[in-house]
Amino acid sequence: MAAVNLPGGDLEMDADITYFTNLVPRRSIYIFPDERFYPEFSQFFNFGTKNFNAVRNMEVRNYNPGNVVRDSLVSTFSNYIMSRDGYVLSTQMGGDDQPSIPALAGKLSFSYHCR
Repeated sequence: MAAVNLPGGDLEMDADITYFTNLVPRRSIYIFPDERFYPEFSQFFNFGTKNFNAVRNMEVRNYNPGNVVRDSLVSTFSNYIMSRDGYVLSTQMGGDDQPSIPALAGKLSFSYHCR
């Protein structure tokens, strides 16, 4: 993901996400590294197919004008606990809080409700 200031052409933000190749959850949360304002609502809309593999690392870099890195947020995901039918029940998010994920770093727990 790369966010560019269109009038000036400067890079404002970019992100890299790596995935586990051996963990394929049935459903997972949407990961939009550029969502900074309403991440708690993005999970309730259907944006199409979600990523297939479980997230391993996420790094988001913010830039000053001139494409100079101002700061970066790095998070790692580990200790995935899956249900028998392939849903993610919990994972450990280490490192930095990500503004695009509506939770603080630490243990992330998920629950599901079928209609």
